[in-house]
Amino acid sequence: MRMDYSALNYYGGKDQMKKFLVVALVLVLASFASAQNWFKGTLDQAVAKAKAENKLVLVDFYSGG
Repeated sequence: MRMDYSALNYYGGKDQMKKFLVVALVLVLASFASAQNWFKGTLDQAVAKAKAENKLVLVDFYSGG
């Protein structure tokens, strides 16, 4: 009895691989389509604009160290 451990047979065959590639392609294309327009200004200006548009404020920051 011969055991076949190739990736295609292990993960469900060619049809499963095609579905995976299509989903991966859709996700990559969707990530490019979701471009954001970031606000540049002070926090007070952002809060005033958000209040005028009845929206929330997302504060994004990071540390390099």
